[in-house]
Amino acid sequence: MDKKELLNVYYGDLKMPEGFEINPEPLILSTTSQKILNKNFSFSKEWDKIDTYIREYSLVKHDLPIEGIETWGDMYLPNQCSKPLKNNGDFTLIYGVKIKNTCNIVINYEHDKTWEIPLVTNKYIMFPSSKKYYVEHNKSTEINYIQTILYELK
Repeated sequence: MDKKELLNVYYGDLKMPEGFEINPEPLILSTTSQKILNKNFSFSKEWDKIDTYIREYSLVKHDLPIEGIETWGDMYLPNQCSKPLKNNGDFTLIYGVKIKNTCNIVINYEHDKTWEIPLVTNKYIMFPSSKKYYVEHNKSTEINYIQTILYELK
């Protein structure tokens, strides 16, 4: 997990032990059901692996005790992007479930400055929820799947 001091942004690979890798299929299925069938995002072992890794790593490496308060998945079709977003909670985590090539997350700070960071499959970016951000256009020909988890400080 790396940290960008100016923005209080944490990012890196989700390095799971061998045999415990994240299977993206349950997350993709939950996201699809949520978006198309208007169902709540389903809990899965894969989601729990992500959440547990982030909470434990944040506490051990950064003395940052956090607890998940909400989660959802997003699908970005080719050429689709998000509008500027701002979430509740203390931290927003964005995890690349299945990203074709890369997509960029742009975080706004200090009124007119932005920081752009690439998101790829099995990488995450966590930043203060007070910062506005958006997902740039999906430049691939496939659907990109992103998981968002909101955390609050314990």
